[in-house]
Amino acid sequence: MDLIDFFNSPELELPGSWDTYSGSFEQYIAEVFRKYQINLNSIVAKDYLSRRVLQQAGVANLLCSQLQFSIQHSLNGNVTQGYAALSAALNQIQTVLAGLYTVDDISGALDHLYRIRKDSRPILSRGDLFHVPFQDRQKAATCRYSIAQLPCLYLGGSAYVCWEESGQPPLNSFHLSRFKPRAGKRIKVLDLGLRPALLAAMIDSGRYKSQLSGSSRASNLVVAHAVCWPLVAACSVKVKSQNGSLRPEYLVPQMVLQWLTNNTNIDGVRYFTTKVSQYHPDPVSISNYAFPVRTTKPTGYCDHLKARFQLSQPVFWPTVSPTAPAIGNTPHTNFTINIPATQYNQTDLGRLQHCAANMPCAPI
Repeated sequence: MDLIDFFNSPELELPGSWDTYSGSFEQYIAEVFRKYQINLNSIVAKDYLSRRVLQQAGVANLLCSQLQFSIQHSLNGNVTQGYAALSAALNQIQTVLAGLYTVDDISGALDHLYRIRKDSRPILSRGDLFHVPFQDRQKAATCRYSIAQLPCLYLGGSAYVCWEESGQPPLNSFHLSRFKPRAGKRIKVLDLGLRPALLAAMIDSGRYKSQLSGSSRASNLVVAHAVCWPLVAACSVKVKSQNGSLRPEYLVPQMVLQWLTNNTNIDGVRYFTTKVSQYHPDPVSISNYAFPVRTTKPTGYCDHLKARFQLSQPVFWPTVSPTAPAIGNTPHTNFTINIPATQYNQTDLGRLQHCAANMPCAPI
């Protein structure tokens, strides 16, 4: 098996789903990791890249065992012990994990991020679209990368992915704001936003042949995704049940973001949505970002996040629809969606994104 076959194998397809699995979440993860390790051991060391992956197989085995240990203890109520196990593993594999960190500053690539808020009032302030204010932190729900009552700034690469993540609410029931980094602010994230088949396509394209033949950022990225796949997989499981307060699918991503906050200067995480199955030619359009609060206070918003992001005045479809263009022509709108199959930039949601994309941004 070469690396293209490895990343294209059905056993590595993400996001994962255990909707039809009859066992426990712990058993599901163990089975997923078992199949992954079989494929990893089937790689033939025929070139520089595959040899590097196999040389780091110990990292993959460590992640598999420590993630299972962490999940087991967390589900048994020993959350502290579960976090300690994962934290120790992540500290130990820093050299490889660094391949999943973005370059020192990606702020220039984040000019078009979005956030929606369900609210039928015709006018909201910019602050209403920021994270839940600290005086209302009891309203901050448990999400994939954050725990209840601890606000986190979730952003999407398009209005479409925000809409999917919010359960496809009616267009006239929410407001949309565009976010972008403030001038001079450097943003760096842990990038879990590439699905395995995209890595296979990257290798197969031949465009990166020279970079993948030796030490480079591109080869570090591929190796990191190959051997840290268990971590990405454990963060990318679809929620099986919306009932109840405990969602085992959120255990690992929540601990990962806690570890990043406690041990690094990384601003947040980029990750692909679990709500959209089809591949997109523009992966950024279906990417999510989670930026945790770094400072807390009795009221208001995180000073760290306020200093890094600015946003537009929220736009409301009933207000802007009379003047919205028939076709939106802004970044991350040129793709097809299946509800029904049509060009996104011709939908009302794409047109709403176009309106928000052309609004000026300012700090709150």
